[in-house]
Amino acid sequence: MIMDMWYNDKERTLPFNPRSTPTLHDIHIRNVTCEDADQAMVLVGLPESPIHDITLENVTIHARKGVTDEHTENITRANVKLELAPSQPRER
Repeated sequence: MIMDMWYNDKERTLPFNPRSTPTLHDIHIRNVTCEDADQAMVLVGLPESPIHDITLENVTIHARKGVTDEHTENITRANVKLELAPSQPRER
């Protein structure tokens, strides 16, 4: 589950533009199971526009890495299970 408002700009060089700053809010995710994920969740908002009011309910994620959470507010978790497995090379 990836919500990254830097749009995968790892250097975080996107210029600030108040007229086009995106927002992510009021999202409800329920009854989801995810298997074999590289990372459980990435929730990365912007300093001027945090991701907010997200509800996760009845979510189970099996992943190799946990959660990245930056610039977020009011993330509600109910019955969320993260099961982290040791990293192993994938078969090709």
